[in-house]
Amino acid sequence: STNDGSATDGLVELLSLALDHVLESHWLASQVELTREVLDITASAIFLFDAAGEIVYTNPPGDRLLERQTSAPLEVEVDGRRRPLLTHICELVERLGRHPDRPRAAGRQPLPDGSELCWEVRRLPGAVDGGSPSLAVVRHVAARPAAAVDRVACRYGLSRREREVLAELACTESTAAIARALGISVHTVRDHVKHLYRKTGCRSRRELVRLVEAEESGTDT
Repeated sequence: STNDGSATDGLVELLSLALDHVLESHWLASQVELTREVLDITASAIFLFDAAGEIVYTNPPGDRLLERQTSAPLEVEVDGRRRPLLTHICELVERLGRHPDRPRAAGRQPLPDGSELCWEVRRLPGAVDGGSPSLAVVRHVAARPAAAVDRVACRYGLSRREREVLAELACTESTAAIARALGISVHTVRDHVKHLYRKTGCRSRRELVRLVEAEESGTDT
């Protein structure tokens, strides 16, 4: 799998915007090279599909996932069945092509070490050869520091939901990503973050993360 602790949760949106310029310009060589530079700096596995559902570009982590397909394919559980991840992603690309009203599909697979494998397929804006290309992103999210979060929650009297929001903040600062992970609205996430500020005395999300990191390392804040 890929290791992507530093990638932002808005990665798909950012890459979609970058690729939009390429699509509108009919794949000008200079813009393709620029976009590839953007794709190659992330540890996420990137797959770009053309309108026919064929893979036309992968970045280095994506290449490694493709190589595993022939030897030890990475499998995930979907609808109670285990299947190769890339097979599932190709099926999602095909499904999005049949349903223009659905611009994206996503999933996640918990791993034994507490980390997660996350994937998202997004139909890109623009049209090439009479259809829309798709972008797939696969990333590995490091295990959340559960014990450290629990100790912070106990010390400051956090509610169950506030503790869950804090755990998500320890991995991402994206409000939308936290809302998706917990199944709540972005407004509710912001309310919980305000409660966290009030209870802990922190003044920013970065300070909340440092609070967890300090607890994890055993240092005083």
